[in-house]
Amino acid sequence: IDGGNIDAINNIGNCYAAQKNYMDALTYFLKAFVKDSANSRAINNIGVTYMMLGDKAKGDYYLQKLKNQ
Repeated sequence: IDGGNIDAINNIGNCYAAQKNYMDALTYFLKAFVKDSANSRAINNIGVTYMMLGDKAKGDYYLQKLKNQ
């Protein structure tokens, strides 16, 4: 996979999230975020994934970041 293809990186994360493998999903969503910190899909996915992991504070942080874009 091309490390610069943010959509592909996000999609891999989505595959892990669909399997409820949230830690691996988060790894890929954060990789996408590092490549483009303004990518709304990555920010939303990170926020939702933190919520699914039970980390409301981090989830809220990223979802608020998305809202403020």
